[in-house]
Amino acid sequence: MNSAIWWLAGAVAVATVVALVSAVRWWYAVITVHGPSMAPTLVDGDRVLARRCHLRALRTGALVIFLEPGFGSPKGRPAWLTGAANSLWVVKRVAAVPGDPVPDAVLQAVNGAAVVPRRAIVVLGEIPESRDSRQWGFIPASHVLGKAVRRL
Repeated sequence: MNSAIWWLAGAVAVATVVALVSAVRWWYAVITVHGPSMAPTLVDGDRVLARRCHLRALRTGALVIFLEPGFGSPKGRPAWLTGAANSLWVVKRVAAVPGDPVPDAVLQAVNGAAVVPRRAIVVLGEIPESRDSRQWGFIPASHVLGKAVRRL
């Protein structure tokens, strides 16, 4: 009887550890930065810890991770539900959130829209040559994985 209790306690401990690891992997992802568009904040090869979040958790100035427009789609599900094992993730700075005025640099790409729509954001790289909302326009909420928590 005593060995059955130890076996059960061990099984519960293993199940608890597996559940905790799964939860951490669900809410967090590690993304590697490629290219110079976020320098000096992030440089090529930096690794960023990203926390999955909804669009409403983003603020102007935050670093956001999202699917690059035109390179796949989250297949009808929000990107934060699709997993992070995708090589198409992009890191940029949030320049405007829903309801904010559209930055002047982005007006042409969004056909002169004055306000960021409810389910979108505007993103900009740190350097002017960056591919960002100046070319892509609004980034839909369904493409957002989450926000960068810290550089690793």
